[in-house]
Amino acid sequence: KDQQFFFSYIGTAYKMTRNIQPVIEAIISMNGSNDIDKGRAFIFKAVGPVSNKFVKNIPDHEKENIHFTGHVNYATSCVEISEKVDVLVFIGNRGGLQIPAKLYQYLHANKPILFCTQDESDPAYLLAKTYSGIVYSDNNIESLRQACGELVNNYDKYVIEASGRVSSESLKSYSWVNLAIKFAEQINLK
Repeated sequence: KDQQFFFSYIGTAYKMTRNIQPVIEAIISMNGSNDIDKGRAFIFKAVGPVSNKFVKNIPDHEKENIHFTGHVNYATSCVEISEKVDVLVFIGNRGGLQIPAKLYQYLHANKPILFCTQDESDPAYLLAKTYSGIVYSDNNIESLRQACGELVNNYDKYVIEASGRVSSESLKSYSWVNLAIKFAEQINLK
């Protein structure tokens, strides 16, 4: 694993909503590059259903570094989040309509997060900005290369920050147990 650095996006990806193409292209451009840790292979893995357009656009010489699993069950995605990745990739929504539950799962992981913004009024972006261990990038190749370089070159720092994020009191309020208690109170089950 020391010679490989894993970025993983978990969830559904389509060009019109959560476009992973710039992330894929940034990671492809990092492999063999002299400016970002040239001794490592950078691996991108999309765990979940994705548009076939993303799969078709991968050059043959990069297919060993870019992986698509297709649909997986919830337990498999949780293992991916907790064990098999160096950096979690989050793509913010266009239009800023919701905070996906996946963001809370990412925030609870002891992993640095690469947060790709598509809309700075996105409530997920506004929530994430209150936590550490996250590097932000516009969803374009050059910005992503810089953000990925920051994560790779300062990885230990972001892991420590992610650990602090996980133990923060404000994040604990979003745990499944605490949310269930709040829900039960709302419907008078407690």
